[in-house]
Amino acid sequence: MDAVIRTYGNTNLPDGTAELPLVTFAVFGYMQEHCIRDALAAGLAQNYSPLEIIMSDDCSTDKTFQLMETIAKDYHGPHKILIRRSEVNLGTALHVSAVASIAKGALIVVAAGDDTSLPNRCEAIVERWTKAGQTAVLVHSDMEVMTSNGVERLTPPLADHESGAIDLLLKGPNVAFFAPTCAYAIELFKDYDPLFGGSIIEDGVLSVRAILSGSIEYIPIPLVRQGRYESSSSNDLQVHTPARWNRLVRSRIVASCNSLHDLIRIDESAKNKKKLEKFLRRRIAVLGRFIIPEHRNMSNFECINFFINLVIFYPINASILRRVKFSLIACGFKSSRYYKFFLGAAKKWR
Repeated sequence: MDAVIRTYGNTNLPDGTAELPLVTFAVFGYMQEHCIRDALAAGLAQNYSPLEIIMSDDCSTDKTFQLMETIAKDYHGPHKILIRRSEVNLGTALHVSAVASIAKGALIVVAAGDDTSLPNRCEAIVERWTKAGQTAVLVHSDMEVMTSNGVERLTPPLADHESGAIDLLLKGPNVAFFAPTCAYAIELFKDYDPLFGGSIIEDGVLSVRAILSGSIEYIPIPLVRQGRYESSSSNDLQVHTPARWNRLVRSRIVASCNSLHDLIRIDESAKNKKKLEKFLRRRIAVLGRFIIPEHRNMSNFECINFFINLVIFYPINASILRRVKFSLIACGFKSSRYYKFFLGAAKKWR
């Protein structure tokens, strides 16, 4: 895929050694001129070396790429910097594949444009990866989330990857890892075909590859802070914004198709491969039921029917209380008396 690529910083960066491998720290941006400075600064502030930093913009129409170029030009530190701009908007999955295709590191540490990495993130990841014999294909950690009440620390759903990872995968699209904290071995890209286009989801596919391809390492400390304020949460991802809703559902369908395609390259027992194939095919079929019309608004009756189907059938790994809460928000009932009644009832049930 054609792209604008320029190099700054330490252009004579060494290739790395067995003890200190070359690492790629990739910052992905799209329409984030309002927040990407912190993510870029966090990359430059990493205390690990040798480090290649790729600042990549997916054809934004705002000043995201210009900010990347300005910051890269002004940098005179030890890291090598590549700035990249897609000629056309690729979407998240293809964007990640495009960056991986030019990365030179043994590990790719991913950073979203609205997240901030701690200065020791790369160092901690390499230390854990090296202690594990450099065999892990995914390294992840805890993370911090900024809310209106301060900073909340989050631990991933499954820290013990020796058991239960496949079972968790079979329960729904939610996986065991927080995507903003993940670092991937380059083999997860080189040993597979490029991620499918048309999807805003890449972490689910890479998590499936990691679970079935090799060992996974977990670091029980926060290495990433996500600026997700309650007031700016994804409340518009609901049936009353059908284009956005459908884009998410279609992306999950594409991601499932991608994982189904990946199964042919995975050396896994026939039993697990058959089970996974059946699960992925069913998920694709079920998700197709949740595409909604974009040319007209849904009637109240249609919203109620859609809500019931979300609670019962939508493939998400969550308790019944979380499923109901998710479905109420998705159907636009967050400001209604039903939502307030549910919150009150949920407190009594706990």
